[in-house]
Amino acid sequence: MKEYNLSIKDWALVIIISTLMMSVFFSLGLFALQNQFRKELDQQVDQALTKIQDVVKEAQVTLLYLNSLNVVGCGPITLKEMQKTLFDSQYIKGISFKESANSICNVGIQNTRTTKKTSPDFIGPKKISVWLKEHTNK
Repeated sequence: MKEYNLSIKDWALVIIISTLMMSVFFSLGLFALQNQFRKELDQQVDQALTKIQDVVKEAQVTLLYLNSLNVVGCGPITLKEMQKTLFDSQYIKGISFKESANSICNVGIQNTRTTKKTSPDFIGPKKISVWLKEHTNK
């Protein structure tokens, strides 16, 4: 076996070259991980935007249909149409109809009842009122 006598300069050069090579490989690995993460994040954002578009489209179609019925009050016919529409909906979990200044009739996945009118949590650009929490009469 051959023996090598390296000077301090040679050892320093070997250490520097080794460190540089490790840094290059580490950087390449990190770059590959960042690209993979970026692709996965872009895919998740695209899926979320598609879902939002589907929900908005379903809400628009539902509102157009219910408004075309020209019903008055929360009678059995109104509640039946609201329930049928809710059953056919993929994303809508509840529908409310303003019956008077102080009450709203609701149909939802589990029940039908009258709730106390409260201010909406926000109103969309097409004047669609949205309540995030249900306020029931007790």
